[in-house]
Amino acid sequence: MGRGAAVVPGVVAQSRLGKCSVILALSAFPAGAFAITIVVAMPGDASKLAQNIATGFFIAVF
Repeated sequence: MGRGAAVVPGVVAQSRLGKCSVILALSAFPAGAFAITIVVAMPGDASKLAQNIATGFFIAVF
């Protein structure tokens, strides 16, 4: 089967990687919102360790 099989109308290709991609895309928004909320809501007098952890989490998400 060549490329012609992918052009057949009504046939939707579903792969495991495609499903994983959709799950990751849907989980990216809540993770990003959570990371921003943590950084914004952190008090200015928080310990340096807490600031470093929050900043590291923010960087890891984005």
